[in-house]
Amino acid sequence: MALGWMALIATMSHQSTLQGPVTSSGLPLADKLAHLAEFAVLGALLRNAVSLYHPLPGVTPAMFVLALGACYGALDELHQLLVPDRSMELGDWLADVVGVALGSYVIDRWQR
Repeated sequence: MALGWMALIATMSHQSTLQGPVTSSGLPLADKLAHLAEFAVLGALLRNAVSLYHPLPGVTPAMFVLALGACYGALDELHQLLVPDRSMELGDWLADVVGVALGSYVIDRWQR
C-alpha cells in the first residue's frame, strides 16, 4: 500500500499544473495542508508496514519512518524542479515531514 501511495504522490507531482479544490480555494497555506494530508497518509502506511516487518532492528520504527518519509518528501520536491510550472519549496517539504510524523504517530497510538 505504501509503495502505491508513493507512486500516486510521484504521479501528482509530475503534473505541470494541478487544478482542483485545494489549488483554487484561495485559502492561505491550502497547498501546505494538502502536502501535510498526503504525507500523513504516507506516514500511516509506512508505520503500518514497519510494524509488520521492521527492517532495521537497531533503529526505532518512528525514526525509520520519519527518515524514509523525509527523504521521499525531499526527492518529491527535487523532482518538481524538472516539471514545468512547478517549483521546489522548503515549506512544502516541512509540511511533508510534519505529515509523515503525524500519520506515523496516529497509527502507532491506534495500534496500541
